[in-house]
Amino acid sequence: MVDTLLTRAQERINKILGKEAWGVSIGHGTFVTMEFGKEIPGRRPHGEWHIWIRDAAWRLDKGEKTLEGSNSIFDRKNIQLLNGKIITKWCFHQGGKFMVLNFSSEYRMSVFSDSKDDEFLTLFYPGGIFSFFADGHIENIDNFE
Repeated sequence: MVDTLLTRAQERINKILGKEAWGVSIGHGTFVTMEFGKEIPGRRPHGEWHIWIRDAAWRLDKGEKTLEGSNSIFDRKNIQLLNGKIITKWCFHQGGKFMVLNFSSEYRMSVFSDSKDDEFLTLFYPGGIFSFFADGHIENIDNFE
């Protein structure tokens, strides 16, 4: 098998599947953060796994119903419904430019870049980082503390 960054990213992502989301929140603008795994204490506690979505368009659905999106006029509190849900699947489309994260109870979050070349999703995992960019390229830093 060819060792590509997308393959390596998928191997890491497979290890987050089955974990419960916590600390899910909307930050400034379209920023969304979500934590998984055990809590790491600090100035701002975070999970051993951390997803940071930024400079991206996203949409949260439950079944066939859209609950909210990054540019919506909705309540913008529905994102917190992901707290306590289990991440069950993470699919890449268009070489990583578009992603769908599936959660228990039929929740689904679609994430895609709304710029030409910016980083739009970062996965922090134990010992490293994967960063996904709008042009489809991926960067990886292992042994990151």
